[in-house]
Amino acid sequence: MDYRQYLRSAERHLQTCRQLLVKYNSVSDANSKSYLLDEVYYLSGYILESSLIYAFFNHIRYTSDIYLSEHYYINCFMTHRIQTKYLYMTQRSCVIRDLIFVSRSHTSKVLQDLFNNWDVKYRYEHYPRLDKTLLDDYINELENGLKKIKKLYPS
Repeated sequence: MDYRQYLRSAERHLQTCRQLLVKYNSVSDANSKSYLLDEVYYLSGYILESSLIYAFFNHIRYTSDIYLSEHYYINCFMTHRIQTKYLYMTQRSCVIRDLIFVSRSHTSKVLQDLFNNWDVKYRYEHYPRLDKTLLDDYINELENGLKKIKKLYPS
């Protein structure tokens, strides 16, 4: 797989999250609203995760199938732990300074907690503190991170 597909994946996840948040406004059933918010949260971490994979392989100018790369299988890119990916990247001089949630904490503890808790437990279970305003803010921050990565590592 070409690493640039991860950028397209991040952009797709972002657009899907945006559309689900728009759909939220037209739904009246509380269970459906909750489901939509859970789905936005489920997809949200993949925006940054995919962006980091794209940035790293762009940084090292990788030209082969990334699934054949030692970085992908042997090291850290098989994990969903975003901090693990970022640490591995920085050890290889792929530093994205001032990347919210990862290289620096968000000023909102609630938004930072959303990011920190995006793991297996919360991706597959209902996260009880979700509300639309919170997720709107969270998605905006993830979009800003994606923009920063695209600026630093143009395709």
